[in-house]
Amino acid sequence: MVDSQILLSIIIPAFNAENYIEKCINRIVPLLDCDVECIVVDDGSTDNTLKLLRNISNNIVNINIISQNNTGVSGARNNALKKANGKYICYIDIDDVIDTGTLKKVIEYLRNNVSEELVVFPHYEGNESKGFILKEQILHEGKNTDLMELYKATFRQKLNEPWKKIFRADILLNNDVKFPTDMYMGEDLCMFVDYLQYIHCFTYINLPYYYYYKNDDSASAMIKTSFIEQEMKLYACLENFIQKQSLDRILSQENDRLLIT
Repeated sequence: MVDSQILLSIIIPAFNAENYIEKCINRIVPLLDCDVECIVVDDGSTDNTLKLLRNISNNIVNINIISQNNTGVSGARNNALKKANGKYICYIDIDDVIDTGTLKKVIEYLRNNVSEELVVFPHYEGNESKGFILKEQILHEGKNTDLMELYKATFRQKLNEPWKKIFRADILLNNDVKFPTDMYMGEDLCMFVDYLQYIHCFTYINLPYYYYYKNDDSASAMIKTSFIEQEMKLYACLENFIQKQSLDRILSQENDRLLIT
């Protein structure tokens, strides 16, 4: 049951993240208030992640540390969602950081706009050695009921990541929208197109609060032997969405590009 007094639940999965915890969590702590909570899931770490999380969270209001056996990032996010009390859900990766002041503005926006179904943001991408660039979305600013604009950006894979979006918890929970745990690539996009079936509008706000640290050695950047199998699962997920929503051929053409690029 969602507690109406909590406005936003910030969900952070963590696995062997001892080198990132302090930098990430310290940016979140100033935001925690009577209506903002943070749920961090230690996903079976074998280093000092859990110990550091417990030390940092000691005596901090509205931070909840969950320890579980390793299930992967999707399983960690799904488990945290079941524990969340917020009206809205925000996902953050432990090896990235947020701009506290900008996310505070986003939270204030949510306090004044309690009927949002989906909020999308631009983000920064890069690292400290090469610098960060602003990755803007090809969406019109403000509230929009033209979902085709959102669909096209999604199928062009401009909206893959969950951490530049804010979701409604009741839409996720009431429709059993989850991250698929049998995929290591494309799972974010599959979850998102599942979510899209249940919304009628979205809002794009030019408040880039998220700094995505691009690391070529990360799991998402590695080529694995079952790459084709994962691509086929993603293709099937997107094609199923097109058929359910009776969408036009242009999205099928975008989806077909997955198999030839």
